[in-house]
Amino acid sequence: MSGQQLGHEPSDSSNRFSVHGPLKILYLKVWINSRVVPTLAVHNSFSLHPRLSEPLASASRVSRSFAMSSFKLSAVLGQNKPRIYTAYYARAQQNPTDERYHVSLLVRPHPYQDHLHGSFRLHAVNKIVPPTEELPIPHEEWRFEVLTNVKFKTDKLRGLLYLGKLPDGKSVDDVSEACAKVPVPQYNPSEASNSATAVWRCTNWLWDALDVIVQEGLISSFPNDISGKDAWQIGREFVTANESQDGQIVCCDIHGRSYDYTK
Repeated sequence: MSGQQLGHEPSDSSNRFSVHGPLKILYLKVWINSRVVPTLAVHNSFSLHPRLSEPLASASRVSRSFAMSSFKLSAVLGQNKPRIYTAYYARAQQNPTDERYHVSLLVRPHPYQDHLHGSFRLHAVNKIVPPTEELPIPHEEWRFEVLTNVKFKTDKLRGLLYLGKLPDGKSVDDVSEACAKVPVPQYNPSEASNSATAVWRCTNWLWDALDVIVQEGLISSFPNDISGKDAWQIGREFVTANESQDGQIVCCDIHGRSYDYTK
């Protein structure tokens, strides 16, 4: 496309897309931004020039960018809107009072296919930092993390709380940007007591993240204006009561009613 301006027809008719007008311009913008071909997202919407179908050099780059651009284009076109959930994962409990589940936001493409990658997991994770000469006390460090292009169904996933579909024009990028606004406490060696990081957990992050994505209009407001913490509790109670021993994932809606997570 060298020497040609976007929005103008190339002189060689063989280099033309088989679509015209606003959709053509939309596709050009998305392609330039993502540098991949989101054919899964558009299916039969239009055919592509062979050059755009050539494989890129890095398989990992293709895999990650392909999934992200599919999310973007599907959302822009209002087709197959991504679904978003609170996910409850089994975790080791050192003490009986420890929280039973690690939690995250989980965003998946639609239609549902549990054996494929392409989902996104957003959560808070921590690590124990061992003592050093400068800081002889072991401590926790927390950070916000986005895992891209992951499988929706994993061995540790025990249950889900369905939160809804992303609105028209919204993508997982918008969810990630909103969740990045949630404060994550950091260990401060100058403080005599670091109670914030001692008691703060992934659940605290999730409560705030749910409130933020409601405020940003990425999911509908919860009934009766309940908080993100209350919504988490509804899902937790359902998963705890119905957790399967044979690896089946259980799911409920915000009212605590059983819900088909593949819809």
